[in-house]
Amino acid sequence: FFTVSTAFLKSSDMGHTWEYVSHILYDESFNPPTAMDVEGFMECSLEFVRDGSCVAVLRSGSLSPFVVGDDAHPAPIMMRTRSRDGCKTWEKPEYLYDYGVMPVTRMFKDGTIILSSGRPGVYLRVTLDPNAKEWSEVCHVVEVPKDEVYSKYYEYSCSNTGLAVTGNNTAMIAYSDFTLYAPNGKRAKSIMVRKITVE
Repeated sequence: FFTVSTAFLKSSDMGHTWEYVSHILYDESFNPPTAMDVEGFMECSLEFVRDGSCVAVLRSGSLSPFVVGDDAHPAPIMMRTRSRDGCKTWEKPEYLYDYGVMPVTRMFKDGTIILSSGRPGVYLRVTLDPNAKEWSEVCHVVEVPKDEVYSKYYEYSCSNTGLAVTGNNTAMIAYSDFTLYAPNGKRAKSIMVRKITVE
């Protein structure tokens, strides 16, 4: 079973009933061109920015034993899009980053958006751009050596993250780190929490 689009629904009664709003289809002009190759659009994170429009960051597949990126078959990419009419219609999604398992966004009071995502490692980026097109350089929370990106990425982290804003320019990220060891010398797959300060 493959998901080829992300659907948006809204509820006005605390989640008891839902109304269809729109969806974002994986376009054949994307790279890879076929949604079936990357499981289409999957996980998605939304932020309503200051002008009232909505920015969405989307996962399209991931590095995995089923989808291995190389020169002939590029790995799936993380994409971003924007809606200016309450999520009824969307701009054509554009490239954001090479990887994108479970993108999670949170917005600070000043409009800064912080983004965590993963696979092969764990990454952080921030943007002040209300269009979410221009982002900072990637900050590596868990880094996987280049020669192990496709073969052993799963030995470093599950790559799923959680984000929570804790102040005007601070947040907490939760993530897994599989590279730590217990006092007895055995690997200790650990859930870590780290404070982030955006300056």
